[in-house]
Amino acid sequence: MSVVLWPHFCGDSKDEWAFWNEFVTWETTDPDFTLCMQKSVFQWVPSIFILICSLFYLPYLIKRPTKFYGNVSKFNLFKVITMLILVFLSCMDFFKTITEEVNGESPRGVLWLHSILGILTWSYVAFLMRYEYTKGVHSSGSLFFFWFIQLIIGIVTFRSFIRYASMKEHDVYRTVTGMISFPVVVVEFFCHCFADKSALDSLNPDEVDVDERSEEKKPLLSFQNGDTSSRNMHKS
Repeated sequence: MSVVLWPHFCGDSKDEWAFWNEFVTWETTDPDFTLCMQKSVFQWVPSIFILICSLFYLPYLIKRPTKFYGNVSKFNLFKVITMLILVFLSCMDFFKTITEEVNGESPRGVLWLHSILGILTWSYVAFLMRYEYTKGVHSSGSLFFFWFIQLIIGIVTFRSFIRYASMKEHDVYRTVTGMISFPVVVVEFFCHCFADKSALDSLNPDEVDVDERSEEKKPLLSFQNGDTSSRNMHKS
């Protein structure tokens, strides 16, 4: 059974553009999610996640001392530039949608929302990564889990791109931009598995917490309990 939410949002009742279709997802030997589901809910989940985290995280960052701007971390700069690739691809999708509208093709509402929300989300994350660096934050749990969610969703959508690419009728332009986006997401995820050791280098030593300085060179996913127990053994 197909579930179409607002014809102008998802489109017509074709199987691949219905918001939900059990014959596409469950009752099939080649399960997949519909394109409308992928371009709506799959994008909304990580965007809402980082928004909720920011409600608590940004006030914490604002209260931290700001580092000097003399030094620029190549690692942080690489992550930001990589983010700009995602912003560029979302802008290209947006301009593609505008072109379709001008040509009278009446693009689906979900395509408008997908491209606009993509530009806003990627731009905000790029800003957040740079802002963290200026505040001396060498690792971010919020961004790590954001990219982890993006990675899981990206695996599903990347498979769908390959599947739809084999069909005669498919959106070649958005398939290509989507397939380019996935490797970028993978790179960002692995970059956020490690702390930026230079994030604290330009802060005033009096403003840097001792625990932060001692942890700055450790990966984001370090075994804190094991480290604590080893220190206790040395003290005894």
